[in-house]
Amino acid sequence: MLMAAKGRHNRLFNMLLSIARELRSQQSCVRLKCEFAFIAFQLMNTRPQLCVVRPEDVTPFHPANHTGTVNRRLIGRGNVGAKNIEVVLGVIEKGEGALPHSHPGIEQVCYMLEGRARVEIGGDSCEIGPGECCFFPAEVAHSFTVVSERPARVLVMYAPPYGEDSAKSARAGQPC
Repeated sequence: MLMAAKGRHNRLFNMLLSIARELRSQQSCVRLKCEFAFIAFQLMNTRPQLCVVRPEDVTPFHPANHTGTVNRRLIGRGNVGAKNIEVVLGVIEKGEGALPHSHPGIEQVCYMLEGRARVEIGGDSCEIGPGECCFFPAEVAHSFTVVSERPARVLVMYAPPYGEDSAKSARAGQPC
């Protein structure tokens, strides 16, 4: 369904480009302006489409301030157009994870799917496992280290979206 939604938007966008080119040449301006307005209205008022994202279809990446970690951005602006949340699936090797860092203006939740990890924030630490989650407030330095023998799988949610923008992350003890 995601491809169908993109296809419809692409067709409408291409129609807008074609109309805009004709408008520049001043041919049939009134008719073209009406068509342009109608298509723009359709683009802005399209019914949301069902979006299903499969991890195997998402390009993996290695996040900054992390070791032994492979992430896949499941929900984000780039793939589904999410504006206010981002969801990332992380697979982290034993003894590896997030070095102490913070996210200015961004809250973070980690929900454990498999494995166990030690989370640290503000001098406190706790171990979490499958079905448990932790919350990292914005601007607060935190770390996340896998302690289980097998790799951990964790869903990470950011609000607003992080998008791996280096300006939205700071190593502990360093300014943003």
